[in-house]
Amino acid sequence: MTAFEKYFSTAYDLVEIIQSDDKNFVAFVYDKNSKRLCVLKKRNLHCSEVYKILKSLQSPHIPEIYRLFERDGSLFVVEEHIDGETLENLFRYRAKIFEEDFVENILLQICDCLQKIHEKNIVHRDITLSNIMLTKNNSVKLIDFGIARIFDKNKISDTEFLGTKGYAAPEQYGFFDLNQSDSRTDIYSLGIVMKNLLGENYHGYLQKILSKCTNLNPDLRYQNIAELLREINHAKKFLFAKKFIFLCTVTLSLAIFPNSADEILPVEEKIIEVVPQEKVEEVPKVEKPAPQSNLNSDLTDKLLKFKTEIPQSSTKEIPQKITPPVEKIFADKIKILFYLNGKLTENHGEHTTLGTIFIDGSYKNWQRKKDTFYFPKNWTARLKIENFTDKDLITPQIKISFNDVEIIFDKPTIKAGSTIDFDVPIADKPAFEVLGEDNIHGKISVAVKSPSGKYPILMRNLEIK
Repeated sequence: MTAFEKYFSTAYDLVEIIQSDDKNFVAFVYDKNSKRLCVLKKRNLHCSEVYKILKSLQSPHIPEIYRLFERDGSLFVVEEHIDGETLENLFRYRAKIFEEDFVENILLQICDCLQKIHEKNIVHRDITLSNIMLTKNNSVKLIDFGIARIFDKNKISDTEFLGTKGYAAPEQYGFFDLNQSDSRTDIYSLGIVMKNLLGENYHGYLQKILSKCTNLNPDLRYQNIAELLREINHAKKFLFAKKFIFLCTVTLSLAIFPNSADEILPVEEKIIEVVPQEKVEEVPKVEKPAPQSNLNSDLTDKLLKFKTEIPQSSTKEIPQKITPPVEKIFADKIKILFYLNGKLTENHGEHTTLGTIFIDGSYKNWQRKKDTFYFPKNWTARLKIENFTDKDLITPQIKISFNDVEIIFDKPTIKAGSTIDFDVPIADKPAFEVLGEDNIHGKISVAVKSPSGKYPILMRNLEIK
């Protein structure tokens, strides 16, 4: 074992390996000194300059970089663990939540992030649904800077054509070969992400803005994030003014002409008279002339082919009603195991959710307020949830109640057939009340609910005696 390996094993505990192959290594590690869960990534050494800049950069939308190690031609990065879900996972399971206001919020947060890294000449080059995370308080994090590069004004092109197909801009694949990837490259990928979230049938105020973001010619896109933000702000003001004028028109018209509401309704709300088939005259269709391209024909053909190959995930059918993945499951399908001081609490039966915790007379030395006793500071608890169903539990909400004190955890998806476990802070929580000389009463309840918290999946009640 080398000195570095010895130091690393002393400072960190390996929790789980996420990815391990010839090119990448990603794992969850526990920092023993800082007492926090972190992400360890192995990167190519050419990423060093990017990650050194990120380490000094203060942004709420970028994972904090804790440590950087250079060993044996590789860069090891220890960074912040983000408790959330990628947009790819959220879009797959909860497509209904991505409405215009929600997407606009994500767009503005990513713009804030990109503006900061572009000021440092960093180009991300891999903005995708899977590289944007959303935390439980709807804060956006841009992750995975593995193929990011520093823009060099002295170069005319990238040394490597990298990026995720469907999101990467044409110049990342060698088109417009007199350009290297720059801020416009990230703007293109960002536009594709937003289009996917909104769907192909979206026709709101962001439509024209996103179309310009995803123009195949980088010279015809927004040239920087500041320009994009100005356009968004201008469009929002125009939309607000349009709605305000329409509302004033409706109000004024109804006040002067009470029966004129049908004259000012939007087109889609008017009552249209159905004309008999024999009276309908076919109106000749006028073909609009095709717009002239500034590009040569050979490059135009290649770009059209490139555009048609972009996999638009938004073309998939969006469910009309999102229902919780599991509404009611028997206790023998999902098990809740509660460990107290390393010992599994007792059950009243093989498949029951009821159990008992027996407390000996030592409780008389515990902290006490009036008739309520509190768990000692050195007591520990751990919760284990086993999913034996054939369905994933999508970001479940787990609520643990210590009598009148509640703790809520939002956990990542529990895959079908998998298990999660985590520590529960039990110290100084109310344990029970003394109702008589030999009568103590307390309860710990564990509830696993759907992400919305409205659909209970399973309850576990532990009585304290």
